[in-house]
Amino acid sequence: MFAKPMATVRGRLQDDKFYVPLVVNGVQVPGMVFDTGAFGFIFSGRVAKLLNLPRLGRVNLRGIGGTTAAYRSKCTIQIGHRTYSNVQCIVVPRLSYDGLFGLRFFITHRLKVELDPVSQTLTIRKAASDRLPLFERSVRNRPKTAWKPTTKT
Repeated sequence: MFAKPMATVRGRLQDDKFYVPLVVNGVQVPGMVFDTGAFGFIFSGRVAKLLNLPRLGRVNLRGIGGTTAAYRSKCTIQIGHRTYSNVQCIVVPRLSYDGLFGLRFFITHRLKVELDPVSQTLTIRKAASDRLPLFERSVRNRPKTAWKPTTKT
């Protein structure tokens, strides 16, 4: 049996990206890209300024495009009728999107997410079980591979 949805958010599918409107610090941010490959919430410098996000320390992010300077921050996220305070986020000043909505939030809060590209909706439910694997555990406990890189001697 599925848990009752906490929220069903209508988004839009465009250029192989799913854009979701979210309320962050009481402000509607329409251009958040739902990206399960992103670590958590990442905001552009322009959006961070609109949201009055505090600068909580510098970080360097490494990704496919290389390394970029960023800073840590915290925000309040509203999804449906639930509010999540002190949510850790990252600000990348030159990010080309308003922001990225990544996997970490769902893992931390034990939420199930269902993306329906046909109806262009994202449904969020409380997970049916508290026995979800945490990201750190799944990485630490994954089986060792038999493959070993070869080295020239």
